[in-house]
Amino acid sequence: MKPGPELDALVAEKVMSINLKPAYDYALARVGSSYVAVTGPVFQLRHPLSGKDLDLPMTSGESLPAVEGGHWNDRYYAEVARHLLNFGDKVASKVRDEVEDYREKAKPYSTDIAAAWEVVDKLAVGGRWLIANRLGHFNASFAPISGPQVQSDSQGMSHPQSIPHAICLAAIAAAGVELKGEEE
Repeated sequence: MKPGPELDALVAEKVMSINLKPAYDYALARVGSSYVAVTGPVFQLRHPLSGKDLDLPMTSGESLPAVEGGHWNDRYYAEVARHLLNFGDKVASKVRDEVEDYREKAKPYSTDIAAAWEVVDKLAVGGRWLIANRLGHFNASFAPISGPQVQSDSQGMSHPQSIPHAICLAAIAAAGVELKGEEE
């Protein structure tokens, strides 16, 4: 996961135990619902940029994750937003911005060293950190008092882009959040 608001929100919620309002999935559902024109086995969506109609075959609601604080149908709307986030750079950027605008902002943990150091301080009471910059290759690892050591590169990243980014990736791995499969 790249540094930025999405990673910052994940760190705030999963590592720092900050309850951003509303939860990410709830914001996804609210934004996703704004693009739905017709529901059914195939949802008809309005394209976020052109306004043209799009068809999205929808899977069964039982197979979709529940949305914390939302209604049962919100799982469909969150799925619509997740689909749009993978629709192309311009559409994904617009939808990502709308989701982030809908929520409280997290501190810039993944891009600001002072904010990232708050993450280090929070976890330091339960283990030790090793943070390194070797010839422009950044890495952070956290070894909890009990449990296995986790590293920033355990998140499927070849090279974190900065020390704050590496700290965040190691911290979310320590929190048990897996990002494998997410592309840079």
